[in-house]
Amino acid sequence: MQLTPITPVHYPTLVGDRKIIVGNGNGPALYNQTTGDVLSVQHYNIDAPLGGSESLSGNYAVVPRPIGIGNAQGWTLDWFALPGWTRVAPNTNLSAEQVQLAVIAGT
Repeated sequence: MQLTPITPVHYPTLVGDRKIIVGNGNGPALYNQTTGDVLSVQHYNIDAPLGGSESLSGNYAVVPRPIGIGNAQGWTLDWFALPGWTRVAPNTNLSAEQVQLAVIAGT
C-alpha cells in the first residue's frame, strides 16, 4: 500500500529528526498472505506504523508486521475480515478498500 499524506500543509510533522506522516491508501488488487500488503510512503523509510486501522467500509482491518528487524527493514500490512478477524484469503481483491494510517519515518 502506497500511503498518500493527507495534506502537505499538516504532514509530515517533525519529531526530532523523524517525521510523523498521516496518510491513506487502497488495498492490493491481489492480496498475498505470505508477503502481505507492503507499506510504503514515497521518499521515506518507515521506522514504525503507529498502530493498525479499520477500513473505511468497516469490512476489514489491517495490522502492521515488520518485514525484518533493524534499520529501514520495511513493514507490511496483514488484512483481516471483520467481524471475526479471519485472515483474508489469497488473491482477494482489496483495491476498493481504503485505510488511513500514521507512521514514523525518515529519509
